[in-house]
Amino acid sequence: MAVSRALLKRCGFRGYIRKLQLLPYSCQISHISSHPFQFSHKQQQCSLLDFHGAVAPAPVAAAFSFNQIHTRNLSTTSVVLQLPQIQPDVASFHQEQPSIQPHGNPSFSGEQGFFKHGFSAAYDSNFSHSAVPFEIASLDMQTLGREMNTCLARENPMEAVKMFEEWKSAVNGKTGQDNLPNRALFNLYLHSRLKLGASYQDLCNVVKEMEDADMPPDLQVYNFLLRAIFRQRDSLTAETLLAKMEQSGIEAQPDGDSYNLLVVLCALDKRIDSALKYFQTMLRKGFEPSKMTINEVILAASRLHHTRVAVALLTEIQDADKIPMLTTCAELLVAAADVDDAECASLALDLIRQRPTGKFTPSLMFDEGTLLAVLSTAARKGDGALTDKVWDTLVKSLGDQQHPSPALYHARIHAHSAAGNLTAAFCGVEELQSAYGKLEDDTNGQIFSPFSSLRPLVLACLRGGAESLDAAYYLLEEFHAKKHVIALASINCIILGCSNAWDVDRAYQTFQSIGSVFALRPDVHSYNALIAGLAKTKQTSEAVTVYEHIKNAGLTPDSRTFMLLVDAHLVNHDIKSAVDLLNIMVGAGQVPSQQSTLKVWKRCFQEGDKIGGMKIKELHKKLGYPVSYGGENRVQLLFDLLKVKT
Repeated sequence: MAVSRALLKRCGFRGYIRKLQLLPYSCQISHISSHPFQFSHKQQQCSLLDFHGAVAPAPVAAAFSFNQIHTRNLSTTSVVLQLPQIQPDVASFHQEQPSIQPHGNPSFSGEQGFFKHGFSAAYDSNFSHSAVPFEIASLDMQTLGREMNTCLARENPMEAVKMFEEWKSAVNGKTGQDNLPNRALFNLYLHSRLKLGASYQDLCNVVKEMEDADMPPDLQVYNFLLRAIFRQRDSLTAETLLAKMEQSGIEAQPDGDSYNLLVVLCALDKRIDSALKYFQTMLRKGFEPSKMTINEVILAASRLHHTRVAVALLTEIQDADKIPMLTTCAELLVAAADVDDAECASLALDLIRQRPTGKFTPSLMFDEGTLLAVLSTAARKGDGALTDKVWDTLVKSLGDQQHPSPALYHARIHAHSAAGNLTAAFCGVEELQSAYGKLEDDTNGQIFSPFSSLRPLVLACLRGGAESLDAAYYLLEEFHAKKHVIALASINCIILGCSNAWDVDRAYQTFQSIGSVFALRPDVHSYNALIAGLAKTKQTSEAVTVYEHIKNAGLTPDSRTFMLLVDAHLVNHDIKSAVDLLNIMVGAGQVPSQQSTLKVWKRCFQEGDKIGGMKIKELHKKLGYPVSYGGENRVQLLFDLLKVKT
């Protein structure tokens, strides 16, 4: 009868069995025959199933209690194995036989790529491949299939391939005919070759043998071929194979695995239209897409900036387990910001925020640049809800220890202003002043400047003319009456809005209310906003008076102050005062822009003021600006050409 590994281990033959397993089958037979223990063939015979830990007959199991254990004839030599008397655990031999279970939907993990292929075998881990050799050619198909399946379950596909090829090339000793495998053995062989990395063409050769044996490929065979194509990333060949499956019989019709493979493959090849086509076919036939399929399609749509496709897919997904991966949602958020798709950005942000957080889940940190782009999208689309959602996400991400950057505050104010929500915009200005109001290193005062950073709020206040300006002012008065903190920058925006509307009187009244109503002190931006209105209405003397008041108030005029006064003098055709003011500006440590100095030089050229023009040229050389005076360069070039010809 058969001697299992477990029994031999109990008898103290572990080292011998280990040595025996490392030898080839032929060497094992000769090694056993030459061993000093004696083997003998008795009347009771055991089948091959007894060698592999299957259920042994009751009489045979009881025979283990005798001194002499019977085994089947392994060679022409009759030997007998003498063992000490033992009482084995008969129940340990009554184990469930290995069974072949068809594989279900693909699992996107494992060493073989995205999908875990093939069958799952139920077997007992206490039993391994038989330590006692057997003749492969004499096995029947059921036993060979069980052995191959056991090898696959133990991640040993090479052994399964060798067993199949040896059995197929041998002649059956019982029947005297060639061994012809059935469909189940071919499927196990294809599975083993697939796990060993066989190419699509190699598997096609095996399928050709099946067809020659009058065994057309079924669904399982086609899925093996699709997985081989998946490794080669050839979506066109996969489409051709799927079309062939659809034209075959009912036993070869595509299932959920087939469509999942093809959709993911088309998405990886960035063929989003084909991926959507088969995705819709999959849903129409009642197959459920896997999580990885949805993830890859949305990822491909994000990288191709097909955000509307991603929105349509995410809208149809109701199962929380099918939410795309975090990195995919992040790429979708960036793509939505690139194409100004506010709906897609809001949906991607919701997916990111809805991620479950646990004890071992790291805190989610957002890239401020990405959120700035999303806020800019919300500003261009006037989406206040997206603005609030982004800001809430940003605050939770940064925590209480860190403030967002000024650029993010400006983008938020811009978005609320574009949406017409002045209340939220003024609250944003107040938060900006609370976070950066005491900042000493303000780059030229640009953080709170109504001329640059807060210009969207100025335009929002001016959108409806004088009525909207008054409404914005009364809104600030209402906040002040409710003991809310009023930011001076908000009042400056209203002053500049009045100046842009050429309403100097309303601008001056708003300027006076800074101290009388809100109990605040004007800053240089307040004076600059008032000077801008005086310069536009050619009230140059009043503008100069405001400039003198800035110095008397202990404030330092900035470059904006000087350039507004220069514009006022140019409007009043006072070129000399404009040139002198530029020199005063440079003496005060402020640097005028090259565009501003060229504007003064052009006015000197138009008025024929050669002295002023020379002063501007000297100022250009002092500041290191390149010499570029329009027509003079062309005139000098013509003179140089004439000199060369003469």
